[in-house]
Amino acid sequence: MKNYLKLTIMGLMLIGLNASAAFTTSLTVVPGTMTNLLTAINGSIDIKSVTVQAAVTTNALFSLVDTPTNSLVYVNPAYTNKLRYATNMIYGPLTNYYGVTNFLTNIALITVSNVVAQSTNNYNTFGFSAAANSTVTYDQDLYFNHGAWVTNFGGGNVVVTITYVQ
Repeated sequence: MKNYLKLTIMGLMLIGLNASAAFTTSLTVVPGTMTNLLTAINGSIDIKSVTVQAAVTTNALFSLVDTPTNSLVYVNPAYTNKLRYATNMIYGPLTNYYGVTNFLTNIALITVSNVVAQSTNNYNTFGFSAAANSTVTYDQDLYFNHGAWVTNFGGGNVVVTITYVQ
């Protein structure tokens, strides 16, 4: 029984070490394209560093986008919901037998339909650059929930290398 407990503890320690291990992936991105660098599996991606290698003759200008597809925007559709709130309802004027007017206040529950319009939103974008014929490393702590895509705005190929924890 004691040996099983030791094996279980050692196994949990190894799982913990594997969960915090850093991985590296690299990708060459041609100009004017958007390419999938990394897909989020079972949670988020924590990018620890981004290394950029620019082409010999052109500057590198690219973005990392937190998106599940090659789209920079997403749409929240229109919807309707009901809002309920309690308020004071004033009744009156009420006149009694002696001709005195009074107002009564009671609590009332009000229900209102709330219509929310469709909205278009941008995914999170992180921009990076490097001078021609250079390699630059950015030490970051970026969290991606959907996946990491790369867009190349420069005139030449860009080699992007990331170190991440997933």
